[in-house]
Amino acid sequence: MSTETTRIILSLLQPNQTELVLPNGFQVQVIDSLADIACSPSSSVKKFQYVAFIREEGFLLVWHDELDKILLHAEDVESKLLSFICGTSTSVFASSIPRYPLQRSPLHSAATRTHQFTTRRSKEAGDAVNQTEVPADGETATLLNR
Repeated sequence: MSTETTRIILSLLQPNQTELVLPNGFQVQVIDSLADIACSPSSSVKKFQYVAFIREEGFLLVWHDELDKILLHAEDVESKLLSFICGTSTSVFASSIPRYPLQRSPLHSAATRTHQFTTRRSKEAGDAVNQTEVPADGETATLLNR
C-alpha cells in the first residue's frame, strides 16, 4: 500500500529506526527492503504484526492469514496511521470495501477474468495452444496469503 500517509510517515522515520509505535500502542515494524525480508532469518520479521513499512521501496506491506479479510485489515491500518498523522480516521477505502466476505461478492477474481479473456482471445486468433496468463494481482494475493 502506498498512499500519501505512508509517504509522510516514511519521510519522518530516522535512518536506523526499526519500529514505529503509535500513541495508541499500535506497532509497525520498519524493514529496509523486500530483499531483507527474503534473505533474513524468519525470526527477524514480526509476522504477527501483519504490517511493515518497507523503506527502500517506499510502501507499507500489509498481510493477513485470511485473504477475505485483507482489505478490512488494510483499512484498519490506514485508519490508525491517519489518526497518527492528522488526528482523523477517515479512510480512503471506507466506501469501497464490501462489508461482507469477498467469496460472496458478485464480482469474480481478476485471475478468473484474465483466464477467460486469454482463452477467448486464443480461440478468436485460431491458436492451437490455449495460453493463460497469471495477473500481477494474483501474484500479490499469493504473496499476501503466505
